[in-house]
Amino acid sequence: MRNAFVFAAPVAVALLAGCPSTNSSSITADQFDTEFPLAACAAIEACAGETVARVFIDGAGGCDAAFGAAYRNAASPAYDQAIARGTVTFDPVQARACLDALEAGPCTLSNNGTAALACQAVFAGTQPAGGACSLNEECGVEQFCQFTTACPGTCQARRTSGQSCTDERHCVGGLTCTDGTCVAPPMVGAGCTELGGCTLGALCTGGQCRPHAEVLVGTEGGTCNLMTGPLCMDGLSCVVDTVGAGGATFVCRAAVAAGAVCRLGVPAQCPVGQACTETNAMRLDFDGVCAPVPSTEGAACDLSGCAEGLRCLDEVCLRIRENGEACTEAGQCASGQCDGSVCVAPMLCGS
Repeated sequence: MRNAFVFAAPVAVALLAGCPSTNSSSITADQFDTEFPLAACAAIEACAGETVARVFIDGAGGCDAAFGAAYRNAASPAYDQAIARGTVTFDPVQARACLDALEAGPCTLSNNGTAALACQAVFAGTQPAGGACSLNEECGVEQFCQFTTACPGTCQARRTSGQSCTDERHCVGGLTCTDGTCVAPPMVGAGCTELGGCTLGALCTGGQCRPHAEVLVGTEGGTCNLMTGPLCMDGLSCVVDTVGAGGATFVCRAAVAAGAVCRLGVPAQCPVGQACTETNAMRLDFDGVCAPVPSTEGAACDLSGCAEGLRCLDEVCLRIRENGEACTEAGQCASGQCDGSVCVAPMLCGS
């Protein structure tokens, strides 16, 4: 899994968490559905810091748009279907353990880390090796659901270092899927080639994965680089300074107020809910004004995103629709499924 600081990354997060609301040793499925998505966003910020959280969560239209709506309308209904047909069971004690593990170690939520594995065990599969499956969860923690050309797939043992993969879940605990192969994740101190190519909680600078505290060090007026680091301290924006024959140079600048003059940068100099508008990078026009991000469906949008409750798809803001609401295309639906002009939950094989 790439680090969350890949600025144009798709919003596809799983196994994230944060603070449970009670101290009991178990949690119901309904409580887990409510707490898990909200806690996901808290964990990203706890591990990756304010700068990454602003880019990844706020830039996606807020926590619910980034993760909660998809979990509520796609993942959770799929688990419910599997539970109903007996291929998955929900473990209330493990659900609490998942949240506790992620609160204690939010940076282990990726790369099949300790907390990620704890959360993968919340929905325990009953299918044996070689058994039919539609979800990884139906196969249990030590297996995954392998699809070939059709659905259903078959449960197979998770793969070890050097074996092929197409998803992190295909690899055993502690490994990640990189360029189609299960490998040890690039931890702090490992070599790297791109800013977001390290495990969550670290960034690549100078060819080496380093803790965020060693990368987000640029002070106001100091230099920064969005591709290679260093980046600016939390609360500052890395904005375009000059563009010459050798490319663009960047500098750290303080945040500005709503409606103020701003300069194109990451994260935006503007307050949450606003973007630096009236800029045009293609024309080398980097000066703009802070203005609210688009808040109406159908409005044009860019990487700055849309207001909470909307998502930017194909440069147009679309209202995120819950299951059962009317739709004209799949991109409008939190579930990603529009069937018969209605948003629906994905159906498992054979359902």
